[in-house]
Amino acid sequence: REAKRYLIGLSAAYSSDLGGSLGANWTDRNVFGNGQQLTASVTAINLGGSATTGLGYDASVGYTIPDFRRPDQTLGFQVRGLRQALQAYTQTGETTGTSLHRELSRAWSLTTGLSYEHEIIDQESLATCPVLPSAASPVSQCQTVNYKYNLVMLPISTYYDSTDLASPLVDPTHGYRISFSVTPTFSY
Repeated sequence: REAKRYLIGLSAAYSSDLGGSLGANWTDRNVFGNGQQLTASVTAINLGGSATTGLGYDASVGYTIPDFRRPDQTLGFQVRGLRQALQAYTQTGETTGTSLHRELSRAWSLTTGLSYEHEIIDQESLATCPVLPSAASPVSQCQTVNYKYNLVMLPISTYYDSTDLASPLVDPTHGYRISFSVTPTFSY
C-alpha cells in the first residue's frame, strides 16, 4: 500500500570520543505529484565528547526525481553543510552534487554523478609551537594554520543483485549481491 506522504524522523547517538548527536529529518514523498522526494535533515554533533572542543552540525537537503526522461532512471540533487570542532582540527565544509541512477537490467544498475566540495581545516601548526612549554604561559602558543580544499568528484558505482527478491527486507536464499564504486577526485 502507498506510504504516507510526509515523514518525520528523529535520531540520537553517542560515542565517548565524539560525544552525542541529536538529529531530525523531514521528507515529502510526493512534492509535485509525480513521486518527487524532498528530504531535509539537521543534526547537532560533538555534544560533550572527550575529543571535541565545541558544538558542530551536519545539515543536508536532497531532492529526487524518479522516472527522469525514462522509467528506469532517477535523478538526484544534494546540498550538505558540516562543521565539527575536534581537538586535532576544526572542519567547516559544504558539498553539492547531482547523481543519475539507471537500472540497466533486472540484476544490474549503474549510478554516476558530479560533486563539488569546499572545505576549510583549521589546525595548530607543530612547526610554530615552542619546543618546551613555558610554566608561565600554560596556554598554547602555537599558530593556527588554515588549509582550504576544493574537490571535484566523479562518483561511479555499479551494483549487481541476482537474488530476485520482491523486497529488500526479505532475506535472500540464493544469488549474489556485488557492488563496485570508484570516485575519481580532482583537487585544486
